[in-house]
Amino acid sequence: MIVHPSIIIDGSGGLSRAVEQAYDIAHELTSDSRIEIIEPEKNKKSISIDQARELRRKVTLKSHSETYRVFIIKSISLMGDEAQNSLLKTLEELGDNISIIMPVSTVDEVLPTIRSRSQIVKAVQELNKSKDKKQYLIDSALLGYKNSVSLSEVDMISASEFMRYSVSDRLHHYKKITDDRGKLLHLLHSIRVLCISAMREANQHESKIAWSKKVQISNDLLDKAYTNTSGKLLLLGASTQL
Repeated sequence: MIVHPSIIIDGSGGLSRAVEQAYDIAHELTSDSRIEIIEPEKNKKSISIDQARELRRKVTLKSHSETYRVFIIKSISLMGDEAQNSLLKTLEELGDNISIIMPVSTVDEVLPTIRSRSQIVKAVQELNKSKDKKQYLIDSALLGYKNSVSLSEVDMISASEFMRYSVSDRLHHYKKITDDRGKLLHLLHSIRVLCISAMREANQHESKIAWSKKVQISNDLLDKAYTNTSGKLLLLGASTQL
């Protein structure tokens, strides 16, 4: 089963519902003893930069373990920008046996760079039946990357075609979307998802390293896409570097 290493649960204004469903997903992934909660320390109002750094240290150590671990950050809104930037570096280093789940009231609480590296799951209003809950968890979070950022099968096909094209064909076929930020973001997200999936499925070490580099390039391009970088420059970067 492919699981996205970084999952944001969007409570759409209801944090408690998002937290509850974060626990549900975590328990589908591993046992209770292997779930760790990150929240403000006693008598503190926010998650400190030191806690964020400690999380990174634990992630690095547990990446070498064979057991699956899940960290739940109860509300990323309780992290300042410095702590979130430290978390961003942590997300870039997650191994195959670790997931970080972030329940939030709204995704606006999360830095765009963290959103671009995460799978966003909408918390549902009510799940009375265990069968409904199980199906929601599978459909929303545990199937992995194709559900990230609400990508469709057409998006993934487009990303596959992009990766097969030559540089000149990429520049020619996709130049029409350079003025449409939404479509360009969708393409970049789709390419990133494709690269992550290929990296995880690669059997040869050299191939895994090559795809890992492409993942980093696509992450960098997405970071730039959330700034004022022009669509033409983004397409040029994707066409020549991926």
